[in-house]
Amino acid sequence: MITLLLLNGGIGERLGMEKPKAIMRLNGVPLMIYSLHEADKMLEISKIILNYPDGYKDEVESLIKQYAIEKEVIYVEAGKTRQESVYKMLEYVDTKTVLIHESARPNITIDDFKQLLEHEYHNVTQSLPIYSTVLEKKEHTDYIGKIHDRTRLVDIQLPQKFLLEELKEAHNKAKENYSEYTEDASLMFDNGFDVAFTFGKVINFKITTKDHFYMARYLNSIR
Repeated sequence: MITLLLLNGGIGERLGMEKPKAIMRLNGVPLMIYSLHEADKMLEISKIILNYPDGYKDEVESLIKQYAIEKEVIYVEAGKTRQESVYKMLEYVDTKTVLIHESARPNITIDDFKQLLEHEYHNVTQSLPIYSTVLEKKEHTDYIGKIHDRTRLVDIQLPQKFLLEELKEAHNKAKENYSEYTEDASLMFDNGFDVAFTFGKVINFKITTKDHFYMARYLNSIR
């Protein structure tokens, strides 16, 4: 069995929304429900740990009941950063392996989760190839400073799968070193653990801007 950590703490500042991103409605359905609905159908997932923005616990719990999510859900208040949020959620995991996903990627499917669960490596993240030319600018300027070989680069996605004890160890090291990361594959790698990658789907993008929201709204209307 496996535990799913579902990150819902984002406030959606770049979207210009009045409410946190996870509870804003995409085609009439709260964003977090898309991921929860897929996870709820999976026998392999025994428990879901879900975080919530400060002041929104009651609303999040009400939505879980309204949409009849059957799996056990544990609610954890979001941290000040994404990294702190994951760290707080790990305290409630009691399975050997953990999946991490975020509600801001509503185009997730059961097949995406199973791709990771069936992968031969314990620590693995979804990703995409880099299709565009990637340039690095000179520090403190608007000039090009370096060209990167895109064949050696990947665009990290979620979901991700990790061994619980190794993920905890990596988080503890990062905390001791005051190191900050925006997702857990880089945190694991930078703190001494090998992480494999597998290619996911282009449509599994993160809703960050209004353009992303409009694209997700269209894709979910034709699914």
